[in-house]
Amino acid sequence: MTPLTAPAPTPSPRRKRWNRDEYHRLAEQGWLGTLRWELIQGEIVEVMPQSPTHSTGIMRLVLALVPIFGLEFVRTQLPIVLGPLNEPEPDIVVTAGTVADYASQQPGAEDIRLLVEVSSTTLRDDLSVKAALYAQAGIPEYWVLDLENRRLYVHRNPNASGWGAIQNLGETEHIAPLAAPQASLSIAQLLS
Repeated sequence: MTPLTAPAPTPSPRRKRWNRDEYHRLAEQGWLGTLRWELIQGEIVEVMPQSPTHSTGIMRLVLALVPIFGLEFVRTQLPIVLGPLNEPEPDIVVTAGTVADYASQQPGAEDIRLLVEVSSTTLRDDLSVKAALYAQAGIPEYWVLDLENRRLYVHRNPNASGWGAIQNLGETEHIAPLAAPQASLSIAQLLS
């Protein structure tokens, strides 16, 4: 009887990490088609199509945040720059500068006062991959509006290994953004 030997390990397929310049060249040359994409940790990731509940969640947040911060400071689904390998397009970003301040470059982490993702099908990634990315970039406050479970996850005190504080708020609770402590938003209002 011949002894069994383990098969030789199969090499992993090579992967290409893209930087922001390469990502933009691919888009300009039409390689990315008409779909929406984000660059996350050097990977080009397709943005999921929006359901009516997702779109409505974004609009509820806009309607709640614009009176607090002003229309020129609330951006929806536009790119931000978080280093050479990251250009996500969060659902909502409240910036320190106005629209005119970003005419020649997208906002970076230092420009962001509040960042929000609305989650109907992407909760796991929003609470793991994107939460880690935004913490490492030093975004001061990150919210995930969980439409399915009717919760708001509030991340604060970012550091290189994650978030120093995470709150999980239900419909009966309220939140004041760090950048506007005098404001009070009802979680139910954001979810209604």
